[in-house]
Amino acid sequence: VYEVINGKVDAENIGECIECGACQDTCPFNAILKHAAWR
Repeated sequence: VYEVINGKVDAENIGECIECGACQDTCPFNAILKHAAWR
């Protein structure tokens, strides 16, 4: 699971995204992250 730290996603674990939604309110690139998660 990736973590949101100080409003930024821990990129090292982004491959383990489980669509938990924790990034939606803090990450300005949420749309990009969601796209990457569905690839």
